[in-house]
Amino acid sequence: PTDITPLREHGHCAKLILPQSPTLFPPCPHHAALAVMPTEPATEPATAFTDRKDGKARPRPRPHLLPSGPQHQNDYKIHGGTRDAQRDDDHDGRDDPKRQSSIGSGSSGTKPIVSYAGSSCGFADGSRSQARFNAPFGLAMSPDRTAIFVADDKNHRIRKIALAFGTVSTVVGTSDEKQRESGRQPSRPAFNVLCRPHGLSVDREGRLLIADTDHHRLIQASPDGSGSYHATLLAGSEEGCADGKTTEAQFRYPYSVIPGERQGVVYAADTDNHRIVKIEDGQVVTIAGSDKRDQGECGYKDGPGFQARFTKPTHLALSPDGSALIVTDHGNQCVRRVNEIQREAKVWVETLAGGPGEPGFADGEAKTAKFNNLYSTCFRGEGELLIADLANHRIRSLDLKRGLVTTLLSADHHSLINCPVAVLPGSDTDDHHFYIVSRGNDRVLSWNRPLPNYV
Repeated sequence: PTDITPLREHGHCAKLILPQSPTLFPPCPHHAALAVMPTEPATEPATAFTDRKDGKARPRPRPHLLPSGPQHQNDYKIHGGTRDAQRDDDHDGRDDPKRQSSIGSGSSGTKPIVSYAGSSCGFADGSRSQARFNAPFGLAMSPDRTAIFVADDKNHRIRKIALAFGTVSTVVGTSDEKQRESGRQPSRPAFNVLCRPHGLSVDREGRLLIADTDHHRLIQASPDGSGSYHATLLAGSEEGCADGKTTEAQFRYPYSVIPGERQGVVYAADTDNHRIVKIEDGQVVTIAGSDKRDQGECGYKDGPGFQARFTKPTHLALSPDGSALIVTDHGNQCVRRVNEIQREAKVWVETLAGGPGEPGFADGEAKTAKFNNLYSTCFRGEGELLIADLANHRIRSLDLKRGLVTTLLSADHHSLINCPVAVLPGSDTDDHHFYIVSRGNDRVLSWNRPLPNYV
């Protein structure tokens, strides 16, 4: 409902009109403060997936452990180009006909998760309840916490959600398909022309850092003060695998780019080269995942940075103390940590949870936990990681101190959870509010995490 009629008949608290954003109402003299999460407006489609009453699990998109090695170079399913047909079936969750019906709020007013932005697959700016996304992926928050930015993968755009006004707008990107395709030719497209952007972050000065995945480059977009953004090259020249000057370095389908522990430092996951790179002082340097003799070699191995091996790392998160990177090792179905990143000669890699093998699902001890195409993580405080486990349709928690993995949100209980690929803290002060990209139904969700864990 869009209002609350008498909660209790005590004068001024008889009726509360809900705005379109989570609100903490001041306490009534007779009652505790009320934290209310509104549903979408009445114009939002009302139908939703009905939670299973018979205890049976939902059908899942068929799992895919990404093959490695040169003999499989045309089999990858997580990036675009000529491989989009496979990716659409396996990556988005849209091959599951039982998940295609119209999706509304997906929960009753008593549940802590609601659709925050997006209505159906497509493209439209405007109010957040009427806006449309097409397979959104990355998610980032502005430094002043007034806006969320979304990497709208198949619309080839970066979208902005103004939290105070509840509106969605496009800040980087174009609908010109001819310009996008030119990125695969010798002539490079303009920097504001994106093709399948995935990773997205915001640095301390409010600049957007964008992994322009299918153009094999990293873009930086700076606000100009009028609400627009000016895009320039951060690093990358053409598809390949090479360190060097930012204008000459080569990437292959980079998925993640984040600001580092100090101004002027940037880290990126060069996904199809299976390496982690550092960008500083106009230079791109590999710090983990390969060395000069074996550029772009995939595999699984912990140890010193150059000896360690990854298979398709898709996301990076900087530790709260700035000393380490959390790596989502997508192809190895595990979460890794790159330590001592401030001292390149001392960099070493360890596995925190999961490990190579068949994808699956298992909570419990971190070493034996199983994931199914996990894509990203975020910190909740210093001791917990939240994990977007796409093909398990779950948000998982990794307790770093106890070494335990648990499930926080599951599609078995929340129909809006459909191929989650990103989770983002909603506030610096409230560590129980998060935003989630639900890629399978083209939405950004708002989640108030209650205690204890709620699945």
